[in-house]
Amino acid sequence: MRRAVWISVFSLFAALAFAQPRRGRFGSPEESEIRQAAASMHSFWNRGDARNYSTALSDDTDWENAGGGRIRGRAAVAQFLGEYLWAQGARPVFRQTGERVRMLGPELAVVESQADASSTVEPGGPPRRIREMQFFQKRGGRWQVISTRLWEPRPGPPPPRLQGLSPEPFGH
Repeated sequence: MRRAVWISVFSLFAALAFAQPRRGRFGSPEESEIRQAAASMHSFWNRGDARNYSTALSDDTDWENAGGGRIRGRAAVAQFLGEYLWAQGARPVFRQTGERVRMLGPELAVVESQADASSTVEPGGPPRRIREMQFFQKRGGRWQVISTRLWEPRPGPPPPRLQGLSPEPFGH
């Protein structure tokens, strides 16, 4: 009897494990597509190509720069980047120093990046250490950025030594 109970419990757990959605796993094709889309955006940032950078954004995207300026919509982001931030021959820079992709569901993911990048506030400003968080959603079979947040971490006192707390979140 005991053996039958254990076999039943084991079978139940095995069935539950196999019943979980397989999309959105670490290393999945979806994760690769998202990483490729993010890398493409960063490449367009380096070229100062606002039009192509914005093609990865959804029509109703929400984009916030390090100064707290919020822009709604793909066209408005392209206009802000092309006519203000990258105007007058500014040479944008995005040198990524870390990245993490988390699948939040089969059609939703977040990409956290760290980079030395041109200012998202000051046209032609010097590169700064920034963090970027982009939420990707699959719409119509294509991954699109629905929300972007950029900020510049401020130096502070060294953190206490606590398990799980790292002063360098993208370090190994």
